Formats: sequence, C-alpha cells, structure tokens
Amino acid sequence: MFAIRYRLKDVESIQPWGGAEKTLGWYGMSYGCHCIETDAGRLLEYFNSKTSRAQWCDYQVARLFEDMLTIWPHASEPVQENVVEFFKCRSPQDLDNAVEAWITQAFDATDDNDEDRLDRIDQVRSWWRQRYIQFAHLAGTPELGMWRIGDTMHLRWNGDESWLPERASLSIPFETVHAGIDDFVHGFLQEMRARVSHLAQGGSARIDCVIDVERCLAEQAEREADAIRALSTQAEIDWHALRRLLRDCA
Repeated sequence: MFAIRYRLKDVESIQPWGGAEKTLGWYGMSYGCHCIETDAGRLLEYFNSKTSRAQWCDYQVARLFEDMLTIWPHASEPVQENVVEFFKCRSPQDLDNAVEAWITQAFDATDDNDEDRLDRIDQVRSWWRQRYIQFAHLAGTPELGMWRIGDTMHLRWNGDESWLPERASLSIPFETVHAGIDDFVHGFLQEMRARVSHLAQGGSARIDCVIDVERCLAEQAEREADAIRALSTQAEIDWHALRRLLRDCA
C-alpha cells in the first residue's frame, strides 16, 4: 500500500501571513494535514499529547506536493544493476545504507587538500541524495528515501520519537507508488483549482487579508504545468559517467 492522504483546512479559517498588511496566497491556502499511508504505518503521523491521539502532520500540503514533484524524476529512474552491484549491498532494500557507508569511507580516506577527489565524491553524494526528501521544516527533521530497482520501489523512512512510526523500510511495486503519487498530485491540484475558481467568482468574504486572485489563478496554471513535467520526466542520469566517478573514487 502507498497512498498520500490529506485534508485541506477551510480557506476562511486559514491564518494569513505578514505584518500590518496580511496576505493569503496559493501556497498559504493549501494549509491542512497530511500523511503517507503504508503497510508499515502512516508516515508523517505523530502522537498529539494534548489530545492523546495520533494526528497527521499539520502544514501546507503544497510543501509535500513540491517535494514529491522534485524527487520523482530521480526516484522513478531505475538504478542500473551494475551500479547496485558496485556498492555490494546485502539486498536492494539496503542500497541506501551501502551508498551512505561508501560515501563516508570515501571522504574519510581523502586528503582535505584533494579538492578534485572531494568534488567527485560530492557528485556521487548529490546523485544519491536526490532520491531523498528531507523534511527540515518538521520536528526532528525526518526524511524519506525512495529508489527504484527494476519494478520495485524501495522506501526508507527515518524519523525520531516524534513520529509514528519512527522508522520504516518498505519494498513496494513501482506502479503502486506511481499510482499513489499520481492520485495525490492530481487530486490536490483539482481541489486547489476549485478553491481558486471560487475566489475568482467572488467567493471569499475575508476582510482581514489581501488575496491576489489574479496571481492565484496564474500560480495554479504554473503548478499544473510543473506537475505534468515532473510526472512525465525521468532524470536520465549519465550512468557511464557515474560508474567512472565511482571507479575513480574507489
């Protein structure tokens, strides 16, 4: 199972941003709660001590939307088998640990003055970390790694005691993850489109902030175009160049 669940807060009750002149834009209007439902539990869910209940993450849903569009072209491109073999991981599910260990060892074995070699190792690290979402805006800075090998998507969730679960490791059919992200992206955009259209028709009675309706309409179109590009694109890494980097740094 892989499904991104979310609920948007009513526009009239969302706190606007700013000082003396408060505003509410497209991003701000996406405030709500969300989680990622998996067989290991709901990622981005936490225990609320005030209510003694599990609760989904409270934040602008647009942030998760952006993160998924950013990671998808990289996560959806299958890691080549000979690259997986290079890292000598125990299983495809353990590739992240093997890559991180290799990067750490490579840096440790490199002289601080060898800038060329340090740069090559950093390129490998950048290649790998593009498959991670780091939720730096959330308590404990949890992160979600996603990498594809063949027809399987591997996920690694790392959090702390703030989150339920704290950690999770999953292997899910690629098409299941693809469908889950596709449903989330298009469902979210549809709801935001309805919000913006309602505003354009004079649907908000708010007098406590400025809402630039024309800008919201333009941003809606921009976000929809971003989604089309990201969901239809793979990173198309130069695997020959990556293998050369790995050999040079070995």
